[in-house]
Amino acid sequence: MRKFSTLYEILNVPESAAADEIKSAFRKLAHIYHPDKNGNTPDSAARFIVIHHAYSVLTDPEKRAEYDSYLGSSPSVAGNRKSAAKYRTSLPGSGSWESILADLNFILWDIEELIRDNRMGRNDDAMMKILVFIDRWVLVPSGYPDYFYEARKMDVPIGNEISGSGHRPYISVKNYFYDIRKRANKMLEKAAASKVMSMVDGTDRRIIDCVIESVNLARHTLSFLGGGEIPPFSHSSPVFLKPLQ
Repeated sequence: MRKFSTLYEILNVPESAAADEIKSAFRKLAHIYHPDKNGNTPDSAARFIVIHHAYSVLTDPEKRAEYDSYLGSSPSVAGNRKSAAKYRTSLPGSGSWESILADLNFILWDIEELIRDNRMGRNDDAMMKILVFIDRWVLVPSGYPDYFYEARKMDVPIGNEISGSGHRPYISVKNYFYDIRKRANKMLEKAAASKVMSMVDGTDRRIIDCVIESVNLARHTLSFLGGGEIPPFSHSSPVFLKPLQ
């Protein structure tokens, strides 16, 4: 399993760290891991993106509050922390670029637990938005589309149409999730720095950007799940509001 690191661990700061401490840690790691200092390899570039992502979340009070809420409520994170505690290190920036893929894997585990335990409540639409986003912006660009549609010359689903039409193969969130899970497992097993740093056709986004966006969307949603209405999620770029061509 790819190593999971919290954003705090990636920056090597405690969860109680003040904003100035987080900024100082980021500057130190940026000096060490900037791609210009590491041959501009795909691995170093992807690692730096993950470090910058951790910094951008933890220095934004609203995003940090959502992230802390997710850490406190995620059963997958709790289980990982318990089993990994005795192996914890304090190496600077110990989380590699692969940690963002571990984030996605843990998000899918959390969703699976909600579905398996029938704890979705009235949140099917919110969960469907997460799954559709992962499908359209992570799995399809990575080369793991749903071949059901292609084989039958059907239109690729956009938005919540997956569950809204009689000829669609996915009749429930659960049904759709397990298809996403299977394709995501294949993507995670074969992911490489060169692949996640490749551009998504017709956009200015890389696959790693899309993975980060999907994780942020999911964390936002899961942090509010069960607490009333889920506030709208603000995407980092207008490109994510447009369907892929």
